[in-house]
Amino acid sequence: MKKNQIKLTALASAMFMLLFAACSDDDTDKITTMPADEAKQEIRDASQDIESNINQMAETPGAKTFDYFFELLGEDPVDFKSITKQSIKASSTGVISETEYFAPKTLDFSKEGGIDDIDPEEDTGIWVYDYTEYDFVLDDPDVNYLEFRYPADQEAFDNENNNASLFIYRYESIIINEGDVDYEEVILSALELELTVDNTTLLSVDFELELDQNDEPTYISLDITMAPYNFNLSFSRTGPSSDTTISASMSLSFNNDLLFGFSLNATGDMDKDAPDIVSGYIQATPIKFDGSVYMLDIENHVEGIEDPNELDIDYLNSKIDIDVIHTELNRKLGHIEVFMGIVDDVPMEEPDFIIVYQDGSWEFLHEAMPELAALFEIFEDDEV
Repeated sequence: MKKNQIKLTALASAMFMLLFAACSDDDTDKITTMPADEAKQEIRDASQDIESNINQMAETPGAKTFDYFFELLGEDPVDFKSITKQSIKASSTGVISETEYFAPKTLDFSKEGGIDDIDPEEDTGIWVYDYTEYDFVLDDPDVNYLEFRYPADQEAFDNENNNASLFIYRYESIIINEGDVDYEEVILSALELELTVDNTTLLSVDFELELDQNDEPTYISLDITMAPYNFNLSFSRTGPSSDTTISASMSLSFNNDLLFGFSLNATGDMDKDAPDIVSGYIQATPIKFDGSVYMLDIENHVEGIEDPNELDIDYLNSKIDIDVIHTELNRKLGHIEVFMGIVDDVPMEEPDFIIVYQDGSWEFLHEAMPELAALFEIFEDDEV
């Protein structure tokens, strides 16, 4: 029954997002229903765009030039695609203690072929790539920041043209303890950097992390700009564990137009298995999942049930109120339900989530929007 609990909790976590201001009652009254065939196609198109947009962000000139810096150091490149997906997954499904999901890449200059003895938290200076030494050499120690001048790509390298500059204006780290074992890990707590090529800014990163005494985040802010894309992630946790408010939001934009985003509001006693209620919406433009989930009620019902056939599906659906809306057309495509029954003459072994359309037809959520389902870990064994 553990897998059922994971699925139900994941849906509750994935459907409470809030990115823009919620629609007013007047706006909701104006929403009309879209025919099933049109609705199904709109949902499929939006799901496919999620993966495409994240991939394109990782292929911008800023991302590639940043990767080339680490290639010169002899290190693995930064995987912006994985960072983006892991940040979305971690913030939206409640894996908040996994702080490494949010921290940008730790800069390590101690590897062979890299820059020896530089501590980005303490040291400053302008370092220039030397094509004789095949390494960076200190050119100017009399500045209050770190700057690395290097070739932006292989063509610039071949021409010995240091046309890229990586500025590190702020770099701070903290030590956390992993669980009950005697193990410590250093993670970034603040980072401010800028990357320019031919004096044009292609990439900027601004990151800040605050932890409580248990090394769990209370505040996270991450802003990555790689023109024409901008990725923003924020998280806050306030109040005592018995009465906690959690807020999280994320947006991925192209030329200031939202491509994908969410915001989370959850309240309750965090010493229990789940918050009382989560509400808001997740948006993969132009599709929006809008509503609320009584998460603790779901968790209490699922807890201890060994046989999925003992689940009260009607009760579970009474605790989930999520509409699927086309934001540009202001039309309702359908709504989310939990389903367990017979499919293709085979009884289901566990409940699953479906989108129910205007004409009563339905599809499994993971089939209608597979990229979205995988991104939010709606299924225990999915990988991003």
